[in-house]
Amino acid sequence: MRGKVRHGLHYPLQRATPTNTVVSANGADSFNCWQRKIVRTSDGTIHTLIQRTGAITHYYSRNDGHSWESVDVYDSSQNCAIDKDSNGNLIAVWVDGLGNVLFKKASVDKTNPNQWTWTWGSEKTVCYFASSPPRRVDVLVDNYDYYHVVFDRTGSYNSGWSRCIDGSGDSWTVTTNIVWGIRTFSIVKDSLNNLFIIGSLATGSANIRGVKITYSPGPSWSVGSDTLIYDGYELSAQPCIAVLPDDRIIMLWIYNPATYTLYFRKTTNPSDITAWESVAAVESSATATASSQSLMVISSPVIRAYYIYNDAVVYKESTDGGLTWGDRQNVYTVGTNRATNIAKTTIGKIDIIWRNGTADPYKIFHSYYLT
Repeated sequence: MRGKVRHGLHYPLQRATPTNTVVSANGADSFNCWQRKIVRTSDGTIHTLIQRTGAITHYYSRNDGHSWESVDVYDSSQNCAIDKDSNGNLIAVWVDGLGNVLFKKASVDKTNPNQWTWTWGSEKTVCYFASSPPRRVDVLVDNYDYYHVVFDRTGSYNSGWSRCIDGSGDSWTVTTNIVWGIRTFSIVKDSLNNLFIIGSLATGSANIRGVKITYSPGPSWSVGSDTLIYDGYELSAQPCIAVLPDDRIIMLWIYNPATYTLYFRKTTNPSDITAWESVAAVESSATATASSQSLMVISSPVIRAYYIYNDAVVYKESTDGGLTWGDRQNVYTVGTNRATNIAKTTIGKIDIIWRNGTADPYKIFHSYYLT
């Protein structure tokens, strides 16, 4: 199945509201939507990496999601993530269930300025752990186009971090254990190229912990101390994090599945995770589903929280940096919906992708907002 392209797939137009266009990204396959990123390259193409039945597939749309094309990246169905570099190349990582974290790069061809194309290269191994295979993975391309991969390991639940600085994916550093005990996590960067990895246990009595990895020219990185961020219980799903224009970190998570309260918190100081402002409740009775909440910085101080509420995809907006939140707004209300993922793009759009949880067949939907 590797490299097999399915071009020109058109899917029935769905509408969440009169102002939101939503399309199904696939009409036949069953999906699991674990990745936290959607990317748009500067030609306007939307890219997402989907964990399908029996394959990891790169879906892309050149027309704001009205039609989709696809190519299989790997002939196995495992957790995966995608990012892009400053030139428009795509970076994919995934775990294979056998102890490997794998990598592929799709090189961009800009010969036709009106229709860029991408060609996936060969898969390469980031790291291998036979006795405690990685289960979840995320990737981030930093401000200097260095690649960073973070993952957890079964058994120990240690999170590992590897980086590649040659741009090819051929050479990766020895994995550094960074935070003990987290199974779900997110990674972001600030304007100074520092990295922040924050995560929690998926369920059960747990807390949220994180680490700052400080960048220095050279390049070099220094891993900071494992930091306790929130000492709570019954945390559900991974915390979602983002960075404000002033380099303060913001976080959204579901607390206590008995009440499904959606919490928000912001750091006190830029580029620091040791001090945080008070917790603010965004919503009660949100649906506790893995990866069901997403956080978007529209502009300073406007923030949006996207999440699942009573099976619908909704959002709330804060215009004061997260102190107070407005009324709930519907994005899509048909069926039982799960797993929202969002991305703000440089061309002034917010892309939203989510999975329908009970339909037969499952579908991935996409919508976008102008900012």
